[in-house]
Amino acid sequence: MLGYHSQIIAAGRKINDNMAIFIADTLIKKMIQANKNVKEADIYIMGVTFKENCPDMRNSKAIEVCKHIAEYGIKVKVVDPVVDKAEFKSQFGTEPVDLKDVQNADCLVFLVAHQQFRDLRSTDLETMFKQQKQQNSHVIIDVKNIFDQEILEEKGYSYWSL
Repeated sequence: MLGYHSQIIAAGRKINDNMAIFIADTLIKKMIQANKNVKEADIYIMGVTFKENCPDMRNSKAIEVCKHIAEYGIKVKVVDPVVDKAEFKSQFGTEPVDLKDVQNADCLVFLVAHQQFRDLRSTDLETMFKQQKQQNSHVIIDVKNIFDQEILEEKGYSYWSL
């Protein structure tokens, strides 16, 4: 109906608009639960484009997540194998990190389900993290449910997904 304001649609919009804050806050909670010094942690944001396998960053919710994390004074490194590198550099003043160069991570935050990320195995993830023997010291935030939670938790990862 013309002129009708649906409460359901408004509620859905509010949830969607606050999702970046929710993800940033969840990341910080999971890091604290894993006994990480959040401000000193090596956090990699995996994917910042609007959608998977697309180089466009316009209207990307992943950018909002990065901004909310930065509001806490936390620096992140961004990995995106398909992003338009020139656009990324003009917006952020730096190049994204190559996937092969991810190392000594405390946390991997998968925000976009690029095929290169879907192809990763748990053994690949293992090489990206700091070598620590503490259970649940490697934090994975998997917004797109790329990985099998049961397998990663069996291997000692602290894993969260939507």
